[in-house]
Amino acid sequence: METEGFAIYDAMMQLKNEIHTVAVGAAIGQACLLLSAGSKGKRFMMPHAKAMIQQPRVPSSGLMPASDVLIRAKEVIINRDNLVKLLAKHTGNSEET
Repeated sequence: METEGFAIYDAMMQLKNEIHTVAVGAAIGQACLLLSAGSKGKRFMMPHAKAMIQQPRVPSSGLMPASDVLIRAKEVIINRDNLVKLLAKHTGNSEET
């Protein structure tokens, strides 16, 4: 979940001590951000682990009014853009990469 992932990220950024992160299995989406937010030199992946982001998805709209669908879609795009910016910051890569 995006909101929870950003909340954990914010809490991690408040800590003064080193943060060790380890990917076991797959770190996808927000988990990928949390992995990258570990202290430089303290981020690890197991040999067969994967780290990746995915295209955002709008939660099921069902019979929701079109205006609500539009609001949710905008939130998803904003969250995706924030995720990419933070990943670029922590990995030293460009946002395009």
